[in-house]
Amino acid sequence: MNTHASFESLKSRFKDIFHLRNISNLLSWDQSTYMPEQGEAARGQQLAIIGQMVHERTSDPSVGEWIASSESFCKSQGEGSLDFSYWRFYPSVG
Repeated sequence: MNTHASFESLKSRFKDIFHLRNISNLLSWDQSTYMPEQGEAARGQQLAIIGQMVHERTSDPSVGEWIASSESFCKSQGEGSLDFSYWRFYPSVG
């Protein structure tokens, strides 16, 4: 996989994790504000599944490979670029 393709894979994974975390935040907010007490068990399961999905996506060995192989592409875009920011920030997502 070339450096640009690795970066696109990394960026796609980053977006998935971002959306999953937003879903988790929304479910948690709903649990705190509107959800009836009878829904707590089901909501706990939902949040656990989303947490597992985030963990699987951040700990996948291919992520480390994408980070390493996209380094030269992202650095070539310049430190002020959005691509470089994504690449630099990704290791802290997990």
